Amino acid sequence: MTFENRVLVMTDYRGGFWSSTRNVQTATTMDVDRLSEALRISGLDVVVLPAARALSEMGDTPSYVVYTSSEHAESYKRFIEATVLGLQCRGHTPIPRFEYLLAHHSKAVMESIRGGIFGEDAGNPSARVFGALEELDAEHLRYPVVLKPSRGAGSRGVTLAKDAEEARRSAEELSRSEGPKERLLSVLRAKRRPDFVPPSSHQNPFVVQPYISGLSGDYKVLRYGSRLYVVGRRNREGDFRASGAGLLDYRIGDGEDLAPVLDAAWTWATKLQSPFSSLDVAYSASSNGGHPMLIEFQCVMFGPAALENSVGYYTGGPGAWQFTKEKSVLESVFAQACVGFIRADQGA
Repeated sequence: MTFENRVLVMTDYRGGFWSSTRNVQTATTMDVDRLSEALRISGLDVVVLPAARALSEMGDTPSYVVYTSSEHAESYKRFIEATVLGLQCRGHTPIPRFEYLLAHHSKAVMESIRGGIFGEDAGNPSARVFGALEELDAEHLRYPVVLKPSRGAGSRGVTLAKDAEEARRSAEELSRSEGPKERLLSVLRAKRRPDFVPPSSHQNPFVVQPYISGLSGDYKVLRYGSRLYVVGRRNREGDFRASGAGLLDYRIGDGEDLAPVLDAAWTWATKLQSPFSSLDVAYSASSNGGHPMLIEFQCVMFGPAALENSVGYYTGGPGAWQFTKEKSVLESVFAQACVGFIRADQGA
């Protein structure tokens, strides 16, 4: 095997890799055998190993690594992060880059990456991240704002604040990090040690974003290699949130000009330099000067429903979008994206 051809598909302890809505009988994982075969057909030498064996069996001969993640952000995901970092330190190349694994289920990391990559782009809202309640300067925010927990996905915990009082109340709930037992211990220590400064009981990071008015929903855009898959998401009635509402339109291109959304999504996905990405895009011709807004992004283990349920995909790039009708197979499309990325990395 050579560096140019060897690819590790790193699975979890169940043998699972990413997720699929079509394989609910097998813990919603992709079909690893189908994925591996698609990579082999493209001329790659494929090694499939669980994370626990990856460091000991891959050695120091460089290879590419496509890896899974975990929904257990504070436990098994930490182990996966340590393993991928260890492989990178030994000369292997993670796909996508390691920082995108850190950003999975961490909006704090995602926002740090976003600021570095996209800067003051018109479609990049100026979100702020706070690590503790005490850091929130609620009086100096421009209202209304949206507050989000750093951990987790979907719209759970996402709130709208119209003033400083509402922002502090939401932040207090989102940032709570200690239970009654920990708070009692702090009180007891303070009684025994008059100079004791108790730690904050609100140390869960949270994100504050500008509220975008005039939207009835948003778009989920998935990038796999040269393909974009799009699904429209409508807000719940009386709610500003589209994520998690379940009001989905997989035929969103019918009778609607998606070019601004596709152009912006492709530009952002290209800057991310990942062969796969999931972009939450807000767009209305009457909002933000007609510029699409990037609300969130992920590059690791995002939901594939837009691919698996859509009737087709877009290719071609800004100014030349073409729609191809196809019932796509996730594992094949994922493998094509990997191969394209590897060949481009090799200059082929």
